[in-house]
Amino acid sequence: ALKFAAMAPPMLCWLFALPGLAQAMTSEFFCPPKQETENAYAVPLGGVYFLPVFASKPPGAGSAEEATQAIIVMHGAPRSGMQYFRDTMDVVTKQKKATETVVIAPVMPDKPCKAKQWSNRRRQQVPDDFKVPQWDSQREWMFGAGSDRRRRRQGMSSFDALDVVVDWTQ
Repeated sequence: ALKFAAMAPPMLCWLFALPGLAQAMTSEFFCPPKQETENAYAVPLGGVYFLPVFASKPPGAGSAEEATQAIIVMHGAPRSGMQYFRDTMDVVTKQKKATETVVIAPVMPDKPCKAKQWSNRRRQQVPDDFKVPQWDSQREWMFGAGSDRRRRRQGMSSFDALDVVVDWTQ
């Protein structure tokens, strides 16, 4: 099992990339993902919702049992979770830490997506028709706002969604 500590190995690292607040950026969230499809997982959030993540090893997999640390890397405003995942994996691999490290990059989507599209039924932990919560602006998810505000539904806080990802990691 992964151990959590303040800032000493083994540890869970939160790497946040907070971009400047004054820009209008194009979303890079794609459903289904354009690449890294073998690393696309649907994390159940409760109800009929899931959070899309890229993960180097799924929980419970034999290879995940060897892991002693996890890195959860958070994308910036353009929601480029796939690129953050790939960049972090490159660093972990170059440091020869891939066996002992789980890399997870959650995505805070701004577009609709169903579980069937996201993970293409590979190792899927949620039913096909589960959908993503949506944060329409980067300010909403960056500051912990609830999802789906424009859809007349006060959804899950982005911070609560990240807590679920941490639980899923263990």
